[in-house]
Amino acid sequence: MTSREEPIIVEELDPVLMHPKRFLIVSLLYMLGPRAMSFIQKTLKIEWGPLYTHLRRLEEEGYIRSRKVITPWGPRTIIELTDKGSRAYHELVEKLNKIASVSRRRKGSQGVERDHSVGRLSFGVSAHPQ
Repeated sequence: MTSREEPIIVEELDPVLMHPKRFLIVSLLYMLGPRAMSFIQKTLKIEWGPLYTHLRRLEEEGYIRSRKVITPWGPRTIIELTDKGSRAYHELVEKLNKIASVSRRRKGSQGVERDHSVGRLSFGVSAHPQ
């Protein structure tokens, strides 16, 4: 870690978005935009009960909003990411990328090349003793 890099403390990672299912829900909305609740449920294969729980938690935090709409196929609940949710997701992804980057640099500097193919491992030891 260089002196310019700030360490990331685990407690700084958003506990609401760090839940795997909530992270997937917000990722889906971030990438695809507003979606029907049924689309989220089918795409992520989350049972209805847990999905309601996760959506309620995200809505309480102000990360999503839901609205009822009438469609030709009947009423639907549309879920959309708020500006606050979008910012929180972006910040979390940046922090996770920073952690991954630091981890890759540290693993690469331990004297062992981290390519998992046996033929490319280098330990600095000659294969032929003298």
